[in-house]
Amino acid sequence: MSSFGSLVAPVTGEHGWYYRNDSDGEIVIDLRVTGYFDRVRDLGIFAEPESEPAS
Repeated sequence: MSSFGSLVAPVTGEHGWYYRNDSDGEIVIDLRVTGYFDRVRDLGIFAEPESEPAS
């Protein structure tokens, strides 16, 4: 399953979005941005995924 969308801010300033996964499955979000911005931030709301041991 896949879907897509867009966000066009109606006014200047800081804007954001979030995605809530209501399923038990893992998801992948591919974020592609265009336009005038100076940063994309991860607000760190959720814990970082555990890293896999080096082989």
